[in-house]
Amino acid sequence: MSSFSSWGPTDDGRIKPDISAKGVNMLSLGSSTDVTVGTKSGTSMATPNASGSLILLQQLYENQYNTFLKAATMKAIALH
Repeated sequence: MSSFSSWGPTDDGRIKPDISAKGVNMLSLGSSTDVTVGTKSGTSMATPNASGSLILLQQLYENQYNTFLKAATMKAIALH
């Protein structure tokens, strides 16, 4: 968790965030050329990290069992 992340709990007592992923100093492509790279931080880096990790699990499961995990299973994995 970074210093600028929401650490919870919320004002009404809920524990947040539900899901977190590394989003600080992530190597990312830049926009000035086709090969520009740099480090960036924020939800724009954490979101692809979390979703990319989950889709790799989905791909592994599909390769082994020739079917996809259900959305509820993926949610449970992410929350766990």
